[in-house]
Amino acid sequence: MYSIQATVKEVLKALKNIDPSKACGRDEIPSRVLRERSSEIAPSLTHLINISLSVGCVPQDWKLANIVPVFKKGDNEDVCSYRAISLQSLISKTTERVVFDRLSNFIADKIYSM
Repeated sequence: MYSIQATVKEVLKALKNIDPSKACGRDEIPSRVLRERSSEIAPSLTHLINISLSVGCVPQDWKLANIVPVFKKGDNEDVCSYRAISLQSLISKTTERVVFDRLSNFIADKIYSM
């Protein structure tokens, strides 16, 4: 396997594809800011992502999440009627998207149909 290095183009694409209605994580950076200012943010974020990937460690803040109970169905007084939603940092999700896209391209080249 090769080492993954993000490009500004990949990070820019991931930032532009952020749903502006998504809730922000613990870092409280709104999705709308990341999407609308993606051109300005992408070069610096690409540098941070590449450092993180090269040392094999992500910043601790990117690992933190807010856990929010979301009602499923049934009695709203019953704890079992809720499921936990993890609100991760959108920066972390952007990093995951870049890595996922790279890995899926790498794996797709190795898989063949029968």
